[in-house]
Amino acid sequence: MDTIAAGAERPASAEAPRLRATRSLLVRWTPFARFTGLAAVLAAGAVAAPALLRAALAAVGDMRWGFLPLLLVPAVLHYVFAAIALRGASGRTLPLRETTLAQFTAAAANRVTPGGVGAAAVNTRYLVCRGLPLPRAAVAVAVQQAAR
Repeated sequence: MDTIAAGAERPASAEAPRLRATRSLLVRWTPFARFTGLAAVLAAGAVAAPALLRAALAAVGDMRWGFLPLLLVPAVLHYVFAAIALRGASGRTLPLRETTLAQFTAAAANRVTPGGVGAAAVNTRYLVCRGLPLPRAAVAVAVQQAAR
């Protein structure tokens, strides 16, 4: 648990390391190779499944776009309420905007880590960076996770 609080006591220096000005051939060709690979995958997909592509484009055209704002409001409110819950669990007055953005980040971390560990780590790190001691931050995140 000591590693999660590393560096939270003081801000990191903004001094950038000095790099050599020369670029290798691999570095110069990497963007071109990425673009070529993406173009090849898209071309293969368009050739292999034109019926699926036509069906997907037709479905986008038939969508009822009037419902989109009605669906976005509860989706955004979910993250706002999660931020309010984290503020309540921490016992501190945290800025709502930053805490909501931390919840978006925690949700993204949950997509790539098993069992909600990513969100717990992001929220704990956020609380430590906002000045909570590590044990209190871990308990606050555990309380928030238990309340779900």
